[in-house]
Amino acid sequence: MKNTLFLLIVIIILFPGCKENIPSYKQADISDIEISTVDIKRYEKDLFPLRNDSLAHGLDSLKDKYHFFLGDNPTGKKQLIRMKNYLNDPLLIDLYEKSLQEYPTLEKTENEITQMLHYFNYYYPQKPIPEVYTYISGIDYRNPVQFHDSVLIIALDMYLGSRLDAYKKVNIPNYKSKYYTDEYIKIDVAKAIGEYFIEPQRPDGKFIDYIIHYGKLLYFKDALLPDIPDYQKIKYTKKQLEWCKANEKNIWAFIVENDLLFSGKYNDFKKLITPGPFTSEFGKQSAPRIGRWIGWQMVRAYMNESPDEKLRSLMQIQNAREVLRKSKYKP
Repeated sequence: MKNTLFLLIVIIILFPGCKENIPSYKQADISDIEISTVDIKRYEKDLFPLRNDSLAHGLDSLKDKYHFFLGDNPTGKKQLIRMKNYLNDPLLIDLYEKSLQEYPTLEKTENEITQMLHYFNYYYPQKPIPEVYTYISGIDYRNPVQFHDSVLIIALDMYLGSRLDAYKKVNIPNYKSKYYTDEYIKIDVAKAIGEYFIEPQRPDGKFIDYIIHYGKLLYFKDALLPDIPDYQKIKYTKKQLEWCKANEKNIWAFIVENDLLFSGKYNDFKKLITPGPFTSEFGKQSAPRIGRWIGWQMVRAYMNESPDEKLRSLMQIQNAREVLRKSKYKP
């Protein structure tokens, strides 16, 4: 008994602030949150089997279930023409058929999104749990997932595997298409929800504004996906993430020495934030978008230094310099 008491005292002395060392985004307690398992409604599976000769009747029967897509009058003359063109497009038909092969069911995705929405409800308890739909977008690589307050739509054709010929035909580079797989659906869902809640990026912003903006979006992924590895959240390889960690001081020195932090000249820093296979200033072995990664570390530091700050408030902050100052960031 004495030995047990002694051990307890030692643990308390040695680790008095062990919870404080836990990142703030890993401290959310969702154990009491109850959400029904997400039932993804597959618009493409109900839509593409419709026959041309009975299209109006078929669309009318789907109007209530898929009002978000079809609206109030899906059988108007112009609407029918557009829908026939859509359903008879060879590319879209091929993408639909491949989506059926790749995703005969979406049980895995439904479970992953359900888990994510537990965290969403924790941070935004007043917001409705969204209805979730999939559809065939015709390779909308700019908007693979869209969030509209109470509706979440996923372009299933953007997650058919990196080797898909259709991606190559529209000149999507491999450094992007390699993430067009099922494990990145949840990553893009978190990003889309974050973009809905974040203050818009100012096009005339300074470098610090850009990287804090991206850092907040990545932190939003932290909050909704706390157990997902960092390299997946930022869409790096493991090696690229290791490179960033090993070169954090060098990246920061480059930013400071070139007076980039408060620069408003986009062309001077765009290579540090725009997509690519690597960052040219640091060679082919480097990671891309390293400015975003630095902004992420700043926001994480800020949230750890501000334990009472809420995710909702963070997403609305417009003063990037204040985030930098309070973060005490210094690699």
